[in-house]
Amino acid sequence: TGCYGSCPMMDISVNQDGSLLFQGEGYTNVLGFFGGRLTKSQTEYIFNKFRKANISNLDNNYEVGHTDDTEITTTFIKEGRIIKTISDYGMAGPKELIWAYVPISGVYEQVALDSIPNDEPFYPKLHYYTFLKDSLILSLKKSESFYLWTELRDSQTVDTSFMATYELGFRRNYTYWGPDPNEKRQHERKLRKVDTDGQYFSFHFENDMTITYDLGYNFVDKNFDRKDFRKPESWEL
Repeated sequence: TGCYGSCPMMDISVNQDGSLLFQGEGYTNVLGFFGGRLTKSQTEYIFNKFRKANISNLDNNYEVGHTDDTEITTTFIKEGRIIKTISDYGMAGPKELIWAYVPISGVYEQVALDSIPNDEPFYPKLHYYTFLKDSLILSLKKSESFYLWTELRDSQTVDTSFMATYELGFRRNYTYWGPDPNEKRQHERKLRKVDTDGQYFSFHFENDMTITYDLGYNFVDKNFDRKDFRKPESWEL
């Protein structure tokens, strides 16, 4: 997430087939969105590191007792469904988990990267996705937000209408305090709002332009429960 200082700010997605998606958001050697592919040995090494951490026995949250540190969130997906997300503030987790962070956090420097346009799909700097419904909010973690972005990116764009049940919003990254570390990244168009029913996501831009993505499944129903929605804090609205 970054910190009060110059901690790296990045998103990394690695699939078992070796495909990699990366966003350098700040204090990384490359900035922006990129795709790449790991070798079989690189991929197995990363996955084995997390297996040794014994994912199923890990807590969902770890945190140190001081402020201004970075938070690492890790989301594990099995058969297209989120099975666990771990939030680790200040790297307070067990040593096996800390060791697993090392190879994945630097892997983007070990592969050839191909640039991806910033607005395909729209993903604002220093923010995470939120779902709003009936005065309740589902606030995604940083890694869950990037996972949704990767799913939207792999979706078909369609011309269809649907009954929106959620408004997709964006919660600011309040872990990072400081100036924008990637001022060069600018959006091509200004977003007005995002409507979704969990499967279809319509991004409405100024000048009456709309892009609708079809995930092919309901992201909210597949990955979350009703109990995951809560009353929002004042700063989340």
